[in-house]
Amino acid sequence: MSLVTQSLVSPSHYFQWLSPEKRAISLLNY
Repeated sequence: MSLVTQSLVSPSHYFQWLSPEKRAISLLNY
């Protein structure tokens, strides 16, 4: 996985705007 891809799909990136429920779901995808 490239660094650019990692930055785009990193949990912290999503955490800036996802709701708590979706944060938990996104964590399950890693």
